[in-house]
Amino acid sequence: MKLHILSDTHNSKYSISEQADVIIHAGDFSNRLSGAIEFAEKCKSLNKKFIFVLGNHGRIQT
Repeated sequence: MKLHILSDTHNSKYSISEQADVIIHAGDFSNRLSGAIEFAEKCKSLNKKFIFVLGNHGRIQT
């Protein structure tokens, strides 16, 4: 199984490997949900399985 792992794209242009079986985005697409939606749509259009985390930064309020 071939994985393509990326993170912290922050609205930057990126490509998805055609050889990968699964695409993993480990967080921080952008400051908006639209980055995650665009990623999912791109993977679906290439018929790729994908996993993503919305962000790898968090703030816990107590």
